[in-house]
Amino acid sequence: MRIFAGLALLVSLGSTFGLVACGGGGAASDAAVPSDGGVDAGWQTDLGAGLLVTASGPVQGTVTDGVGAWLGIPYVAPPVGERRWRPPAPPAPWTEPRAATAFGPMCPQLQSDLPLPGLDGPQDEDCLTLNAWSVAAEPGEGRPVMVWIHGGGFTIGGGGNPAYDGAFLAREEGVVVVTINYRLGPLGFLAHALLTAESDHGASGNYGFLDQVAALEWVRDNARELGGDPGNVTIFGESAGGVSVCLHLGSSLSGGLFHRAVIESAGCPKAMQKLSQSTAQYESGESVGARTAAALGCDGSADVLGCMRAEPAADVLAALDTCTSAVMCANGVRYGAIVDGWAFPEAPGLTVAAGRQHDVPVLGGTNADEGALWRTVIVAAGITTVAAYQAWVQATFGVLASAVLQAYPVTTDAEARPTVERVLTDFVFVCPTRAYGLALAAVQSQTWLYSFSWVSPPAQVLGYGAFHAAEIPYVFHSLPATSGYGANDDELSRAVVGYWTRFARTGDPNGDGAVAWPAFDAGEHYLELSLPIVERTGYRQAQCQAFAELF
Repeated sequence: MRIFAGLALLVSLGSTFGLVACGGGGAASDAAVPSDGGVDAGWQTDLGAGLLVTASGPVQGTVTDGVGAWLGIPYVAPPVGERRWRPPAPPAPWTEPRAATAFGPMCPQLQSDLPLPGLDGPQDEDCLTLNAWSVAAEPGEGRPVMVWIHGGGFTIGGGGNPAYDGAFLAREEGVVVVTINYRLGPLGFLAHALLTAESDHGASGNYGFLDQVAALEWVRDNARELGGDPGNVTIFGESAGGVSVCLHLGSSLSGGLFHRAVIESAGCPKAMQKLSQSTAQYESGESVGARTAAALGCDGSADVLGCMRAEPAADVLAALDTCTSAVMCANGVRYGAIVDGWAFPEAPGLTVAAGRQHDVPVLGGTNADEGALWRTVIVAAGITTVAAYQAWVQATFGVLASAVLQAYPVTTDAEARPTVERVLTDFVFVCPTRAYGLALAAVQSQTWLYSFSWVSPPAQVLGYGAFHAAEIPYVFHSLPATSGYGANDDELSRAVVGYWTRFARTGDPNGDGAVAWPAFDAGEHYLELSLPIVERTGYRQAQCQAFAELF
């Protein structure tokens, strides 16, 4: 059965959207911290004083309540000028301590179509920085390291959101936490035939992913100085960050750089854009690049790439219409990883389905009401009546429309919008997660799945349920009382933090007297994260099995 192109995009690309991240207080300063030493003073890490000596040079962070924080550390050279659309390169080394007390700017990005806060922070193409938190007293303590990859549809976001503050995990659980920026949109994922030709690997378009690999290499090279164990690194991320985790599971470039993986609210795509071949679902990456060059007025230049690299970042972002809501986007370019024959010889969902992924423990799951985040987009699109819902299903699902209408019926206008949200939740998030869970469980016994169903105080006010990204404040225990979070939220968050950090420590989330979390297997055992926490079976089994061929 031929799957309608709109459905393929919905399933394979929709889950790349995630919570946006706001930039922190601005770019990390290059100014040296005054010291008595000379240019080559032989600095040594002093975590208690906030001095961290990285492989590139020393940085001066802060220590608050015993937690060291180092913000805005450059982990590669700035991707500007001739370095735009090239793989990341090591940063120029420095010898005097740099201030690491403010988050770096977000990578350049467009405004989202979704009602998300935090997009008014500073942006700059020189954005490839990371942040770290640790309570280690000295290097070499062997603490687990957790590296967070932010969501945002590979189009928006950044690692400096206050929701991603690693201080609680470091202080209460003793782990080292790292959050990262990576290039986004056309600056991070644009391919072009000339970029492919200049590449040593005959590949282009995956620069944002290569940034993530470089950040993991930074962690490998610097974890010990932070008191961490470079042999015990967990990557975790939500939505586009969760898709990124699956990308690392399937890419040979990431081998040995991580040892556990957490995928929040994302599937493992089985179909992706290809470098030079267009399909019914995707225009080729190089074709998008050619259209971008033309839109920038560079296609007739004697030096096409030089012309494109000289254009302001804002003009590159605006060259073509871009999807910034991913799931409900009818037109525009959806940026993300490309099957390029180097980083990805195939889509990672195929790698996982065949059991060829990196053999590491995996913890993953979804939220009960993921699709609610797109409520304003659904309403703006007018999908609020029976007729509009039926038309949307027909346009999206094609030959499968009648089956979808039967499985997700709407008989009144009031049912239209919430049913669209339910369809998005199942088809974009839940069923793809179940699919990779079953695939992994068939080849290894270290897979755990969850469903997060707790409705946070802000979601109660909005009537959004356990919406997409609602679990993040509980994962980081970033629960501001000003937003209504209280004792019950604290209790659930501490339980979630315990599961995540035990998994990071040992590869198994169980222990410390917590509710037992059975491994996911053919019986589809999973944990429902709410109050109380309970074991369940059948991960939306009936709904997903009815359309199993899609996932």
